Amino acid sequence: GMDDDLLQETLQKSAEQRELLEKMLTDSPEQWDRVIVVDSGLPEHAGILGLTLSDIAEEWHCTPAAAVVRLLAEARPRAAIGNMSEDNLTRILQQDWVFAGSDAGCRSFGNSKVHPRAYGTMPLFFRLARAAGVPVPEIIRRMTASPAAKCQLAGRGVVKPGLAADLVLFDEKTLDSDATYTQ
Repeated sequence: GMDDDLLQETLQKSAEQRELLEKMLTDSPEQWDRVIVVDSGLPEHAGILGLTLSDIAEEWHCTPAAAVVRLLAEARPRAAIGNMSEDNLTRILQQDWVFAGSDAGCRSFGNSKVHPRAYGTMPLFFRLARAAGVPVPEIIRRMTASPAAKCQLAGRGVVKPGLAADLVLFDEKTLDSDATYTQ
């Protein structure tokens, strides 16, 4: 967008602005080892996609703050931040109104790294809900009927005569996802 253009142009033209932003970022309490760069828009950055800002800084021989400034000046970086509490997640999954969903959108396979939810939401939801003690039929309901109803998808999410038969056969023991921030 226009703000991105202005930021990039300002950082490219002004060493003073680069230094100011780097100082602001250096003074921030950010945990750079939890911020993962998933895309930059530049093919030459393929080697850093999926790495944390701490790792990128090490590879570029600079501070994480300097790496952020460089990325913002050179590219259009997108990042994922890993910071979820496992205890909170378990407590949330035990609530009967919680169901599976993802905001990952539709994606083609390609060079950019995406959040693991783009490919691993359902298997991970199943595994985590099972570990939180939710019975299998209830997990299935939360992966099918509940989200279909919430999204007003008429005739979907349940198995009944006359409705679309969207069925998945899976083995509970082997259902999993290999999706990670890097793969």
